[in-house]
Amino acid sequence: MSRYTTYADGYFLDNAFRNRKVIVVDVRETETAKVADEFIRIKPGGDYAVLSSLRAILRGKSDMIPESVAGVTKTQLMQVAEMCKTCSFGALFFGVGLTMAKGKYKNVRNAIELVDDLNRHTKFTLTPPMRGGHWNVYGANEVMSWMTGYPFAVDFCRGGVAFYNPPGETTAIDVLARKECDAGMIIASDPGGAISPPVPVWSSCVISPPYCHRPVRVDDHHPCRPPDTGRGDRYRCGRDGIPDGRHSHQD
Repeated sequence: MSRYTTYADGYFLDNAFRNRKVIVVDVRETETAKVADEFIRIKPGGDYAVLSSLRAILRGKSDMIPESVAGVTKTQLMQVAEMCKTCSFGALFFGVGLTMAKGKYKNVRNAIELVDDLNRHTKFTLTPPMRGGHWNVYGANEVMSWMTGYPFAVDFCRGGVAFYNPPGETTAIDVLARKECDAGMIIASDPGGAISPPVPVWSSCVISPPYCHRPVRVDDHHPCRPPDTGRGDRYRCGRDGIPDGRHSHQD
């Protein structure tokens, strides 16, 4: 909050701390929700419905919205849509829970389309989450997008040309589930703790700090220093999508 929202200096606001609006959407009242200007308590699994309702309101179809959507009243949805539409610059931050709820990646797609709708009225941006303990997850998507035009699920098996397949075909989960691979290179990731069922036993090369990796058979481990050490030994792209210029890339 000190860097991005409540306490950060603003370009469009003279007194950002007092004039900036913060809206929190969650299934429970968190500490962040207590300091927000607007708290939307949503029922678990209701993300897609609420996002769709906000998009309908922005497109002038509020008459199609019922009086309550996933535990959120129509009045509050109308108020939030108006707050977002009339701001000078807005940012949508979403957590990993959006991808874990019912609808999964379709929730994220709906959030992206909501931001697209808002940009028809004002300036709005969207920032994906960075998972705690998994380090620079967003940076990998950024670099892959720069190199291939696609953020993930990129297939290089066709003569080195990058092909993108929707989730369900060539993501790490899909390839592992179909048992198509017998080797893997794991760079600053934690499949042993994040993939369920557990990663099968195959040969693997790991580039990671020694205490990061969890139960996966490791045949070749290349330990490295953690990021943010100030030693200039890595290229980092922060969760706001902006490369960290404090450190240069070194081979």
